[in-house]
This record gives sequence, structure tokens and C-alpha cells, in this order.
Amino acid sequence: MANTTWTCVTTDCTFDESLTYGLGKCLSTASGIIIGVEINKHFQKRNPYGAPVVCAVALLVSVPLLCIGLLLVGISTVASQILFFISGICLAVNKVLVNEIILMVVLPNRRGWSFTEKATLGWLGNVGGEYVLYWASKLLEIKFPHSELIQNHRMEFLLFIYPLVALIGAGYFLLTAKYLKKDAEKVTQFLNTPTIDEEQPEIP
Repeated sequence: MANTTWTCVTTDCTFDESLTYGLGKCLSTASGIIIGVEINKHFQKRNPYGAPVVCAVALLVSVPLLCIGLLLVGISTVASQILFFISGICLAVNKVLVNEIILMVVLPNRRGWSFTEKATLGWLGNVGGEYVLYWASKLLEIKFPHSELIQNHRMEFLLFIYPLVALIGAGYFLLTAKYLKKDAEKVTQFLNTPTIDEEQPEIP
């Protein structure tokens, strides 16, 4: 992405960068999950329905970090990796809080399906994101074949899709915060409604 030196794709050149990024991603995810657990404990006491707001704030904080990190790749790899690490923590905070939201608004007999759907959509997002970037890159290559700027930086431009997706996700979490309390109360009311066993007619 830097486009300041010749790209080196041999194992000797890419191993260190891949290892650094992989370790940073693992550490940021673990740190984000721990922070998410602590935030959840804190908010359960003060505001039981504040999880979507925390998720939205975490995504909104990650948006400028991702954008600045992408812009700094060509200037300072260390600075960009640090920003990516912090943004990874913000994104991982949502992992625990989303589970709490599901537990509040989904009936017990349907929670297994909800968690399965969540995991499936997450996997499809990871796989589909790679194909979206690939085909979008090919489209830019066809649409602007004579633009040296776009050809050299097209993947760098396309990576700004990720902050945009995080911004859209923050909007959805804010909408969730608006209706979460009402939906959670409906689930609680349904669970607290006593069931009446109807008397079965006698069979002669």
C-alpha cells in the first residue's frame, strides 16, 4: 500500500509483517473481549439496556482510527499498526455485548438458532469481504485502466470500505438501543406469564 518501494512478496519479507499483524490481532481481540466483559458488568448495574450504545460508541471510535491508520501506512508502519491494534480492541468489545443483547430479546427456545445465525453471518462476512474487495479491485482496473493513481492505490482506496461498514453498524446499534428496552420487556412478560393447564376431557 505504501507504493514507496518495490513490493517484496517472498517469505522472508512477508513473514515478519504477517506475524506482527497476527499477534496484534490476537492480542487486540483478547483485550477487547476482556474490556467488553468488564463494561458489561458495569452497565448491568447502572443501565441494563445500555449495551447497544456501548457497541455504537466502540464502532464510532474505531472509524477514525481505521481511517488514520490507512492513511499512515505509507508514512509510518508502526503508527498504523498501533492504530489498527486499538481499533481491533474497539471492534472486539462488541463480541460480548452482542451476546447479551441476544439473551435479552430472544426467547430461550430460540437462542440456539440466534447464536448459530450470528456465527454464520460472521463467517459469511469474513469470506464475502475478500470477494467484494477482489471484484471491486477488478472493476476499478477495468473502469480506470489509464489512471496510474487509481491503479497503484486501488486496494488502499477499497480498504476504506471497512470504516464505512463500521459506521453503518454503529447506526444499527443506535436503532437497537431505541427498541431494546421494549423488546426485552416483552420477552420478560412472556416468560413471567403463568401457563394454564387445560383440563383434558375424560375419554369414555
